[in-house]
Amino acid sequence: MSFLSTKSDLSLLSAETLVKAGLHNSSIHCAYYACFQMVKHYLVTKGGYTEESLDNECRYKKISGGSHVCYTSLVYEHFIAKKLSTEAVEFKTQIKELRTAREKADYFNIESMSADTSKKAIEKAKTIIKLLKKL
Repeated sequence: MSFLSTKSDLSLLSAETLVKAGLHNSSIHCAYYACFQMVKHYLVTKGGYTEESLDNECRYKKISGGSHVCYTSLVYEHFIAKKLSTEAVEFKTQIKELRTAREKADYFNIESMSADTSKKAIEKAKTIIKLLKKL
């Protein structure tokens, strides 16, 4: 599963490259997926899950929002279990804000995102990844 960590790094690099090119919607998309890939990497390499058990857990929990919400909920629970409540709240807040920005970037008008918004998305992604590395 280390390929997910590599993909996360590449997605973040892509986000930074895309914002410089003025492609803000795509930049936000890549910033979000850098985090999602790192979330899955954490769950499989340190969270005690296999890909199959992770999918089964999400189906069992029946969390609305699909695998993205399920995986981030599982990571949040890991922060809480490790008594990192401040980090848990920051993770939950940042990933939710970044997911919302990604949904807007992916599903709304292409001019809907600014350079400032995409730069903030990249900073959120870096913060989230840093928090994940604390676990």
